[in-house]
Amino acid sequence: MVDVAYENKVINSPATVARGLTFDGKYLWLSDVSEDLLYQLDLDGNVIKEVAAPGGAGSGSRGLAFDGKYLYVVDDVNFNIDKIDLDGNIISTFASPDNGPTGLTFDGKYLWSASDIADKIYKHDSDGNVIQSFAAPSTLPVGLAFDGKNLWSYDGTGAIMNKVDFNGNVIKSMSGTRASGDGMTFDGKNLWVVYRTDNVIICHPRDHWEF
Repeated sequence: MVDVAYENKVINSPATVARGLTFDGKYLWLSDVSEDLLYQLDLDGNVIKEVAAPGGAGSGSRGLAFDGKYLYVVDDVNFNIDKIDLDGNIISTFASPDNGPTGLTFDGKYLWSASDIADKIYKHDSDGNVIQSFAAPSTLPVGLAFDGKNLWSYDGTGAIMNKVDFNGNVIKSMSGTRASGDGMTFDGKNLWVVYRTDNVIICHPRDHWEF
């Protein structure tokens, strides 16, 4: 059953240029690539807190993921992925596989990242080492999400949401609600997508995409 409180819900983003998105079990986290800030939001869009992006000013914070305890943040200027606590303190940093890091997600064991330069999706171990990679289902992959079984990749050029298995096989594709989708996350029931041109976050209930 869809939680009707969030069916097609639209949240106005507090960010200047919203990009990455993840869910920590209770709250959404949103990255602002312009202001180098991370926002913790409730599901009505109220800002709970904000922390500085770990890469500092001009770091271009993009993709976000949450592993149950820590956040992972893409720095697409220094081409790093930073692991931080929920107060923004850096725990560790590793280099992204190439110079185009975009989306991130965590599948319960492994971290996954996307690249819009190589058009690839990478699987990382806990130290950031790449243990698998495959071609993204489209050019310019941006957001990544894990729905409990499969990965979702957002096509930044065609406004297409692609569901893929862990070997990169496309299971289904569907159109995003608006153009310029970017960060994605799954809250256990619904997919949430950042639409950066309109500066909103939209909830896509499971009944609308799981068929």
